[in-house]
Amino acid sequence: MSRRKEIALVTAGILAGIAVSGPATQAAAGLMANPSSQRFYVNEQRIPLEAYEINGSNYVKLRDIGQAVDFGVTYDAKTNTVTIHPDEPYEMEVSGPVGPLPEATCDWSQFDQPELPKAEVRRFNDPDGDYIFIRNLYETRRMLYSLYNAMGEDEWIMQSGSPRMRGDGTPWVHIHLTLPKDKIGTPFWPWREEAVPEVLHACPGGDYYLEVWDVFADGIFLRTEYNLR
Repeated sequence: MSRRKEIALVTAGILAGIAVSGPATQAAAGLMANPSSQRFYVNEQRIPLEAYEINGSNYVKLRDIGQAVDFGVTYDAKTNTVTIHPDEPYEMEVSGPVGPLPEATCDWSQFDQPELPKAEVRRFNDPDGDYIFIRNLYETRRMLYSLYNAMGEDEWIMQSGSPRMRGDGTPWVHIHLTLPKDKIGTPFWPWREEAVPEVLHACPGGDYYLEVWDVFADGIFLRTEYNLR
């Protein structure tokens, strides 16, 4: 292993916030996540890293570090393991979507307009590790916009060019951008464009709950989870 990459890997461990403080008996706690004000450099060159300060540690995506210093990072969903390849070049491989948000294929303003939830961090500590879930508002918008487009194409929801309404004049479809505690979603990853239309067309109408979380284990980014119910 080159000295440069050896140093980079040590730095990656620090930046990723692998040492997470907090009592092990605390099974779940709400934490505050704020954008980090620190600057990051590689070989005296400043690099743009999206980092969050949580409980005194900086959290960044391990893939972002791999891209910055050129080492490989892979994730195996079957075994739920992350592998660092210090002697291999970085290759783009992500568990979440890549690219811009969906563009409107219909008039989104005619549908339910839920307010985006506030930024949120959840922490779960169990024998398998210390898990941090950070609500991903950008990808929440991806799911919402995909749902809008699917609604515009659904023949049951759309009647003569307008959304179906309830007897009381409210939209037949209500959208919620977070799952309440009594609702259990079925997370999936990586992102699949067809996932949202499949759920909608299988059972059009009613209440839809969706949310997206970035998942970290012991300070290492694992995946982006999408939930739709």
